[in-house]
Amino acid sequence: MSRIFAFLVILSILLIPVSVFANDDQEEIVQQEEIVQEEEIAQLEEVEQQEEIVQLEEIEQQEEIVQQEEVAQQEEIAQQEEVEQQEEIAQQEEIVQEEEVVAQQEEIVQEEVAQQEEIAQQAEVVQQEESAIPIPQSIQNNQFYVESIRLTKLAQDTYEYGDYEASAGFAEEAVRFAQLSDEFVSEKLIEEAKRLVDWADFYNIAERHPHNVQLGKDHYENAVAFYSEDAWLEASDSAIKSIEVLSVLQAGTGTVVARPTTTTTTGDQYTVRTWAVERDCFWIIAGYDWVYGDPWKWRILYEANKHKIPDPNNPDLIEPGTILDIPR
Repeated sequence: MSRIFAFLVILSILLIPVSVFANDDQEEIVQQEEIVQEEEIAQLEEVEQQEEIVQLEEIEQQEEIVQQEEVAQQEEIAQQEEVEQQEEIAQQEEIVQEEEVVAQQEEIVQEEVAQQEEIAQQAEVVQQEESAIPIPQSIQNNQFYVESIRLTKLAQDTYEYGDYEASAGFAEEAVRFAQLSDEFVSEKLIEEAKRLVDWADFYNIAERHPHNVQLGKDHYENAVAFYSEDAWLEASDSAIKSIEVLSVLQAGTGTVVARPTTTTTTGDQYTVRTWAVERDCFWIIAGYDWVYGDPWKWRILYEANKHKIPDPNNPDLIEPGTILDIPR
């Protein structure tokens, strides 16, 4: 018995360190597990913190984007408002410019109409006050004069309608044709003055009337000089003065300048030809050497034949084929 007891005592002594060691191992394992858990918790917390940081950054980015969009919208609105203001200013300026253009066009029209009226008045004054010889209607009412009257009427009508640009154009053309008419009239009068100057030289009229012939030539030269300077009214006036002086001398001598031409005459009659080709009218016909050799005697033809023309009160209306009597 004693031996068995002793053995058990010894065995228990021997087993005590083993259990102690076993407990130490378990504690160590538990500690390691706790460390691992703590590390995992720390990692989880770190991940959560990182995710939270990322979320915060995303929120900040989104807020920044929203702010940028708001700023962009505000800038766009400001730009639109600025564009609208600029457009409104431009429209106002355009309206002002249009009003200025209309006012300028209206002023131009008034000036051109006034200019044409002044030209017409000057022509009338030259004809009525400065000339004792009336200009034949066939010359005065030429195609340029008729066109200027038509354009003047158009300028007045379009002005009343409110189309100032068109009115200004018509008025400008009317002035141009009125000037062409003045040029045409002065040219025809200078041609007649030249014919009389040549007549005076051909028959040596200066031998008997030196003063009058020289006066007629001086007026003729003045007319040519004015014509070269485009001073049509002054040219016409000087030409008429030359014609006045020399036609009196021609009437006193009874001589005319011979001009070889072909015509249709029968005794003391003349058959009218076309205006388009031969330019026949009482003025032209009276100037033929086989008639009177003096266009200023056209009224003699007219008075003797006005019962043969369509309108006895209009010497300009003469029809081709009409047989005119030529009083001698």
